Amino acid sequence: MRVIWADEPGPFTAKLLFRVGAHDGLTLAPLRVVERAFWDVTRPAGESSAGRLFTSWQAEGDREEVLTHLELVAAVLAEMPYPTRGTERSPSFLDRLLHARFEAPAEIAGDGWFTRGNAAVWMSGEPPADFALPLPDGPRKPVAPIRPRAVPLRVEGGFAAVSAVADWSPATRVAVELLRARLGRALPWPALVAEGVATRLDIRLAHVFVGCHCPPRASRYVHERLQEVLAAPPTAPELADQREPAPRGLERLDHEARHALLGLPPRTDAAGVDAVAAVLEAVRDTALVLSPV
Repeated sequence: MRVIWADEPGPFTAKLLFRVGAHDGLTLAPLRVVERAFWDVTRPAGESSAGRLFTSWQAEGDREEVLTHLELVAAVLAEMPYPTRGTERSPSFLDRLLHARFEAPAEIAGDGWFTRGNAAVWMSGEPPADFALPLPDGPRKPVAPIRPRAVPLRVEGGFAAVSAVADWSPATRVAVELLRARLGRALPWPALVAEGVATRLDIRLAHVFVGCHCPPRASRYVHERLQEVLAAPPTAPELADQREPAPRGLERLDHEARHALLGLPPRTDAAGVDAVAAVLEAVRDTALVLSPV
């Protein structure tokens, strides 16, 4: 199990992450099982999260209480008798869009997601010399490549937007925020709020979603504005406003832990004009148009 730490100011904080999420068919069962196990127990402040590629538990407060809490979480997960795969989430529009555009990856070698090899811990102080979590042995789980569906795309919802695919990188996140800001300036009505989301799909790819929720009668206008903001090349002044800062403090520790679980080095490439321009080209080449239905 990878343990990452650095002396950081503020309350002692630690986080336990596993390389498993909705991409792998994980339900919310593990979070609910752990929550029930600590229902009547005093515990440090913290939160749990089930994302697309990672599931995590974070706590902050007294050092001994935080580390003990992570040990207890690991013990509950190691003994969890509940199935961890299946359908249990209430899908958002973006969830339904990803399901419509991409096939679910094949299951990777059964269960065994909550193991030492598939876990990482970061903390804002040096760990005890004997720090360990009661997790079973097991390998790090790879991210199964995602595959586009060879069927027409139809997703019910009220969005005029584009759905596209690009390589996952800092430039992709900057490009999506740039497009969202451009579209927001181009929409003349306050009721039309531009949205932009970059979602990591697997090791290499990201899904790009840019658009706004609108009535059908406004969709043509929104799509015309989208074509304009996609066609314009990025400029240095725009990127100065949208530049993504390098992760620092606890965010840097989380960044390093996630990349360790993906089997990747931390990203250091910059989101310059050329890199963002390449993302915009990929978005134009792969964009599918979504209209309110």
